Amino acid sequence: MTDRQFMTVFVAVLGSLVLIGVLAFIIARIIGGDSGHSNDPIAQKQVELRIAPVGQVYVGSVPPEALVSASGGADSAAGSGESGFESGEDIYSAVCAACHGTGAAGAPKLDDKAAWSGRLTQGVDVLYQHAINGKGAMPPKGGRTDLSDDDIKMAVDYMLETAS
Repeated sequence: MTDRQFMTVFVAVLGSLVLIGVLAFIIARIIGGDSGHSNDPIAQKQVELRIAPVGQVYVGSVPPEALVSASGGADSAAGSGESGFESGEDIYSAVCAACHGTGAAGAPKLDDKAAWSGRLTQGVDVLYQHAINGKGAMPPKGGRTDLSDDDIKMAVDYMLETAS
């Protein structure tokens, strides 16, 4: 095969492939219709729902509508100042155990009777104030500023009962 014959065959094959591609594109447009932007509000809403973010990140205080109760709905107690926790043990498990269960950052462990008896000599009201306002490495309300003072007092009471 000479160079001239090769080029003739090559151009014929290349031209055939381009023609097939153009025909496939035209047939796809005819069958599929216009794939441009739809003016249908229902279709637009469905697209918005499909591409919406899965969640949101809140830094600092969490807006009441973002709080979710155990049932999965919006926390109806959020506006009334109630946290939705049933007991001091629940609050301890959800908020306090991260540090007081491990002793992180010098936090007294829940089962360390000596550490708690030393702190109890200051009085329960002082412990309440330290838990509510923060002390040392502990942030105010253990970092959960959405909890009420009464919730924090319930958690402190639970820790003192368990430690003694």
